[in-house]
Amino acid sequence: MNRLLLLIPFFILLTTAACSPIEDTKDTLIYINGVEDYMNELSRFTEEFPSMAEEALSESQAAQELETRVQQVQEDIETFNQLDSPVIMEELHDELLKQNENMQQGLESLEIELEKGTLNIEFIEDSEILKSIQGIEGIYEQIEKLGE
Repeated sequence: MNRLLLLIPFFILLTTAACSPIEDTKDTLIYINGVEDYMNELSRFTEEFPSMAEEALSESQAAQELETRVQQVQEDIETFNQLDSPVIMEELHDELLKQNENMQQGLESLEIELEKGTLNIEFIEDSEILKSIQGIEGIYEQIEKLGE
């Protein structure tokens, strides 16, 4: 009986230790899937943005649609920022958060331009939004390599 009592902590430790790598793998896969979903949304926005912005220069309806789309992207950023990164990807996640901050600032500037009705072609061409998305895409490629 005493031997059995001595073995119980050993089995608990063994069971707990075995779950940790499995949990880490699961968390990493959840994170990578979250990053992939986020990248898909950003890719769609990147494709849509130039034409939507050009239309917004001359049409108020298009400007409203762009503003709605910008708000959706901001929500996507907030959702992504709440993801917990696995330890192995903390550094890349921090870089993504910095790029997200830059992009949010660009999106806020875009919203101001849209509200004022002062959006112009120079703003669109020099936008930090697309530059930030390109930075995020580069980080995503690094995350994909880690996942391989």
